[in-house]
Amino acid sequence: MLVLLCGADALAASDAPTTEADAAAAFYHEGDVLGALPLYERLAAQSPDNPLYAERLAACLMMKFESLPTGEERNATIARARVAAEHAKSLGDSSDLLQVILERLANPAAAENRLTPKLQAAEEAFSRGDFDRALTGYQEVAALDASSYEARLFAGDIYFRKHDLKQAGDWFQQAILVDPNRETAYRYWGDALVAAGDPGAALPKFIEAIVAEPYATNPWLALKRWAKDNGAVIRPPHVPVPAAPTVTEGKNGKPGIVINTAPNGTANSTAVWLAYSLNRAQWRTETFAKRFPGEKQYRHTLAEEVESLQMAVSVLDPASAGDPDFQDLVRLNKDNMLEAYVALTAADDGIAVDYPGYRSGHRDLLRAYVEKYLVRRD
Repeated sequence: MLVLLCGADALAASDAPTTEADAAAAFYHEGDVLGALPLYERLAAQSPDNPLYAERLAACLMMKFESLPTGEERNATIARARVAAEHAKSLGDSSDLLQVILERLANPAAAENRLTPKLQAAEEAFSRGDFDRALTGYQEVAALDASSYEARLFAGDIYFRKHDLKQAGDWFQQAILVDPNRETAYRYWGDALVAAGDPGAALPKFIEAIVAEPYATNPWLALKRWAKDNGAVIRPPHVPVPAAPTVTEGKNGKPGIVINTAPNGTANSTAVWLAYSLNRAQWRTETFAKRFPGEKQYRHTLAEEVESLQMAVSVLDPASAGDPDFQDLVRLNKDNMLEAYVALTAADDGIAVDYPGYRSGHRDLLRAYVEKYLVRRD
């Protein structure tokens, strides 16, 4: 299931469809995927240079494949959705919805094994626009399966579409209790609160979505939309660290380490980033093996990056603390938010491995970091 991001071209409730494009838009905004799909198939074929038709065809195909069981039809539908989405992108479409579609299609297997027969039947009813039957199905699954995140999430979405925002929030909360480390229910709840005219209450939900899954695209898109609509911007701290130390092969056949620094022309900046780089080099050659004896191959870790940044701060001349290259670094260290900064803003694949463990004991710090350092109202 996908909550459609309706644009300015949505039909007013009183507008009667007058063309095939109008009829397709009406089905689409009502959530009737099966009604919209054949119309957008024809429209996209007739107007192959129209990015909106290509995007909506991809969205309809994606929602259809998520209600299908594993098999040839599902695989074929995924392939068609991917072609339509890539075509929309090639036509210059850069909408938030298309980014969501492309991300979902990059990992279609994520939806495998989540559809019980009852949940699949509810999804099929949803695809037909039969929201009452779909809601009954989701609620039946939720009553039978205490672990079904999707049943609770989708029930909340139905209430959202019915404009019963209190019930929507209650069901999203139930989904969160099943799995607090999935972002979707937080994000949907934030959308419901925005629709209810309470963007202030929505912001913590969007922040929770990022804390739950910071390396997914959707939560960041939602937070950016909130910021745009509420006079804010999302801007990360400025911490221009040098490139990581690199391994070279020495003349004697033994590996060597090349230290990288990023001086801005002052002796103090050279000393700061040299301290950072030396600590990272030591992690690569010695510390990692000692701290992570169960891992056979070096990776960049949250602990390495944080300790290296702390080393940089330790050699910084206090007189230079206001330098633009160091100001945010000093503040993050003072606020005990270096770990949150690295985990959410400066992570790579290696650091991402450490994130679930860090999140489990530091949700408050992660939330505070996003609100204080990323959401800028200046």
